[in-house]
Amino acid sequence: MNRTKRHVKADKKQQNAERRAFLRFLSSQKRTPFDAINQATFGNRRNVT
Repeated sequence: MNRTKRHVKADKKQQNAERRAFLRFLSSQKRTPFDAINQATFGNRRNVT
């Protein structure tokens, strides 16, 4: 777990990008986030943008 600051920053950037892509996916689906979470959980398939 000995990560450099640059690695941590890159990880955060990656997470932010993934979250933004996920939110864009949700808004393009025109559904509530709860529905999407249910579909991802019970549909047993990962969110593919």
